[in-house]
Order: sequence, then C-alpha cells, then structure tokens
Amino acid sequence: MKMEASPNELAFFKEADMVFHASDSIPKTLTTKNTIDRDHDIWPTGSLEEQVQNLVKTWEMESFHKLNPQDIKSVNVAKFTSSVNGRKPLTRDDVAKIGGGYNNFLQTSLPHNLRIYNPNEENVDTALKLFTTTFPRGFAVEILQVYSGPPIIVYKFRHWGYMEGEFKGQPPTGELVEMFGVSIMELDENFKVSKVEFFYDRGELLAGLIKGEAESISQDFITSGASSSCPFS
Repeated sequence: MKMEASPNELAFFKEADMVFHASDSIPKTLTTKNTIDRDHDIWPTGSLEEQVQNLVKTWEMESFHKLNPQDIKSVNVAKFTSSVNGRKPLTRDDVAKIGGGYNNFLQTSLPHNLRIYNPNEENVDTALKLFTTTFPRGFAVEILQVYSGPPIIVYKFRHWGYMEGEFKGQPPTGELVEMFGVSIMELDENFKVSKVEFFYDRGELLAGLIKGEAESISQDFITSGASSSCPFS
C-alpha cells in the first residue's frame, strides 16, 4: 500500500466556514509552530517520513482544534478510535465526554492531591487555553523515525516547545520542554486515520513544567514525599 502525498497541517486550516473551539488561538499557534518546526528535521520531499510527519501534524491540528466532525479531513470519523498506553480505545465522542484531547493524553490513576494536572477538573476549552498559554510559540511535533509504512504506520515522535507562560501556578522558565514516544497509526483504504495508539511517559512532559519556583504547590504533594519520587506513573 503506497502512501499518497499528505497535506501539511495548514492545508485544512484555511478552508472556509471552519469552526474552532471558543478559546482557540490556532492562527498564531499553528503559524509559529510551523516556523519553529523548520529549524529541526526536514525530511526529503516525497519521502515516507515527510508524508507521515505531514499526516501526524494534520491529524493533531484537526483533533485538538476543530469543533465539527464534518471539518475533519484526515480521519475516518465513523471508525476512528484512539488509545494511550494500552488503555481502552476511545471514539471521538468518548474523548469529548472526558474533556478533549489534552485530558485523554494526560489521564492518570494518581490520587487527586498528587496531580499536577487533573483531567477531572479541566474541559476542552480550559485545557486548550492552559497549554497554548504555557507554550505561546506552540508545542511542535516531529517524526524521528518511521519503522513501517501504510496501512499500519509505526513511528517514533518528539513533542517539544518552550515554557514561556505559566502552568498551574508554576512560573515560566523559558526552557525547552520535550517528550518522546511511539505511535501505531492505522489508515483505511482512503488513507484516512481509523485508529491510533500512543505509548509515552506523561511525566516526561509534566516534569518539565514544574522546574521553576512554584507560587503554590499542594501541601499534600510535599508532605507525601512525592517530590523525591516519581509522581507521574
């Protein structure tokens, strides 16, 4: 199955009558993120790696920012499911019910008093506003390696950005925050994403957001001894 050329993330952003989430700052975020992406790996034009990277960026843009299912062009909306670290696969409706993509990717079994980010207290708009404020220049994704091609694509990715805004009382550090992971993405006969599985350590992201001198940290978090162990598993 030879992969067709994938449009970049801005291709489906410029269409007329597009509806985005209420708190979205997508024009600035996408344009800037696209710029900082160019400073890193640029795959050869037409290569499998470039096509996968374009597809992943487009899928992320549409999944996190577009409100109406009919506006989603990279996904088979009727069949699509996503899962994180072996958890139960979720449909788009399931993800919407738990508060959107950020809550899906940051699900945790930690006790409430040990959660730096608590998905139960966020919704799609508050989460989107939080992360676009924390990363005003975007939280870019790049493909580091593609292990297999379509219809089942397996790839290693890196997400990265600069913490230039506050995060849950943690002051901005201006430092690079990054995380790495592996994903399995399945395409249907029309090269639309029908299933995606992600495997990564959510603590790799959150740990990078609590390096500064906190304005307020839960006393339970401090006295539990969690500050000297890994609180993100």
